[in-house]
Amino acid sequence: MLKTGKYGRIAFMLCLASAACAVVCSLSWPQDEALVAPNGLGFDRIKGYEDWQLIAAHARTDKKEIRYILGNDAAVRSYLSGAGNGTEKFAEGAVLVKVKYAAEASAEWKESVEPGRLAAVEYMVKDSKAFPETDGWGYAPFPWDAATGKFKAGGDGPKFHHACHACHLEKVKARDFVFTRPRHPKFGHAWTSSGSEAGGPVESPAGGAGGLKGGAPKADGAIAEGEYGSKTILGNGVMTIHVGVDKEFLRIGIEARTKGWVALGIEPTEFMNEADMIVGWVGSDGKAQVEDQWCGGKFDPHARDDTLGGKDSFLERGGSEKDGVTVIEIKRLLDTGDKYDKPVPATGKFRFIWAMGSSDDPASQHERRGDGKAGVLAPPGAGPDAPRRRPSWPGHAMLMGLATVFLISAIAVAMRRGGDFEWLGKHKTLGIVVLMVLSAGVFSAHYMSVSGHLKSVHGVIGAVSAGLGMLTPVLGFAMTKIRGASRALRPAHVWCGRLAAAALVLSCMLGISKFV
Repeated sequence: MLKTGKYGRIAFMLCLASAACAVVCSLSWPQDEALVAPNGLGFDRIKGYEDWQLIAAHARTDKKEIRYILGNDAAVRSYLSGAGNGTEKFAEGAVLVKVKYAAEASAEWKESVEPGRLAAVEYMVKDSKAFPETDGWGYAPFPWDAATGKFKAGGDGPKFHHACHACHLEKVKARDFVFTRPRHPKFGHAWTSSGSEAGGPVESPAGGAGGLKGGAPKADGAIAEGEYGSKTILGNGVMTIHVGVDKEFLRIGIEARTKGWVALGIEPTEFMNEADMIVGWVGSDGKAQVEDQWCGGKFDPHARDDTLGGKDSFLERGGSEKDGVTVIEIKRLLDTGDKYDKPVPATGKFRFIWAMGSSDDPASQHERRGDGKAGVLAPPGAGPDAPRRRPSWPGHAMLMGLATVFLISAIAVAMRRGGDFEWLGKHKTLGIVVLMVLSAGVFSAHYMSVSGHLKSVHGVIGAVSAGLGMLTPVLGFAMTKIRGASRALRPAHVWCGRLAAAALVLSCMLGISKFV
């Protein structure tokens, strides 16, 4: 066996790291998510835009382009609430994406012009804290490079978006600086201009939360498309739970395939125990009965809150029955303050149980039942559609960098070991430090998790390096604790450490290049 000496082993490790870097860098992977415009807006902020709601489409005759405008949930909610009509403003976190194609004549139909090659993807985001100088709007262009088949980051300086905003300021200031009017059935067909292109008011949309004709949505037993922020389908469609939040108010709609009673129990502790219940039915006279109830046992009994010493907390209630489907709606405060009501968070999800019967007597045996979780749609500016801010990535970078330094130091101590065993104590100590720091680094990566951390090459290599880095000291301690294991485990311990060090170096390089 060739003996290379300590310097040869160090050189070998450096070569190994360089080779790994060269191999990985030669691979082809999507780099779009790593693109960042000079003003700090990244392409990753619109990850998944392809599946967002289509708002409208238009053509620029001067640019010879056809453009599609897509919006995230916050933008959709804003439009449904009347944003862009000259009075209402877009919610914080609203994002509008513009996908631009070159307009080309159709080969099959000469009178038709259709989208041709991709030109660019651009977006504007409402983030008042980050962009106060441009009325809360940030802009980010990403031109498509047909030669490389990849996007590029546009913009000639950190304040390039000021020039973008100047056009919006001049022409559509009255519409919260947004040109696009919704032209999609989701928003109804009442969005017709009653003013000029410079920003005259438009009518409110024909449907949607906060934008229904006649004012805000009511608990009237009729659930319109877009009236609620989220829905949960249960029992293969036998029941659907709709949830919406309007400031401090909670709205819940229940649709069930039954002509009898329906019930929803919020946040039970065990089976039905301590469930805050909505129980409703529509009588033979067509009138809905909706009760605010509380269950005091695992299986029974449940009774109206006001008979237990609490209060009826429903501010609005309604119901209907048609074609074998019963609809029940209520409105209440998110936190009523009543001990017989469960507070519901403004964001996230809450647990519930549900049941339905075939008669109008809620005391009769249920026909179907189950449980689930329902999402709560946050009010504008809060929740998952609020501006996404990366947690402090330098903290994660520092932890992974320290882990790399400590691991390489541990390897160096082992390589320079003398005739005594003094080196072994230092080596073990460094191994413990590596294990602790890497664990903290993994936790911080999970906490950051911007746009799916493990979907990037940096994330995958980081996870591999962390796994190898934490496995290395485990193997080392096993060598010292298990009699006769040293001969078998030593090669694995050594090579695991070397590969971990190389992967950590590469991961740090990729991470710095992604976020700096």
